[in-house]
Amino acid sequence: MNAPMRAETADPQGISTAVKPGEERWRLDADGTLKDDVTHLQWAARDNGEDVDWRGAQAYCAGLQLADGAWELPTVEDLTSLYMRDKDKEDVVPCGHHEKTKFGCKVPAALQLSGPWFWSRTRLESSGEHGEERAVDVNLIDGRKHPFATANKVHGRALCVQRQG
Repeated sequence: MNAPMRAETADPQGISTAVKPGEERWRLDADGTLKDDVTHLQWAARDNGEDVDWRGAQAYCAGLQLADGAWELPTVEDLTSLYMRDKDKEDVVPCGHHEKTKFGCKVPAALQLSGPWFWSRTRLESSGEHGEERAVDVNLIDGRKHPFATANKVHGRALCVQRQG
């Protein structure tokens, strides 16, 4: 169904289709995708589930078999469009943990995230202090952008996007 969903249900993949007030721009479809009626982006409703380096994140998205179309890593701007600055603390989406600290991301309630940091396809022109390639990741707890070495396998996840025609 392509209309915004307002009632709590579960699709066959176990993804909640609840839409909270203020999140009507998002549509969770039964194919496991989340559509944004403002940016016209279509997101995979789940991330890759584990830490991965930048090239691994690119490969994951390029090989994703979900719905129709080509999947890719999002730009920094795409990722920041998911961040909901004014979301109440009690409405944050669980997005992983470190030791005893649980993380909550300020994103649409329909997303299922295993961590708070996500790779963008945005690479930096200047290299790091040791000459390594760097790309930007976005923290969906606070919306901050961070430059990381593309070989870094700690904290980076892949959340894939495709552009709607």
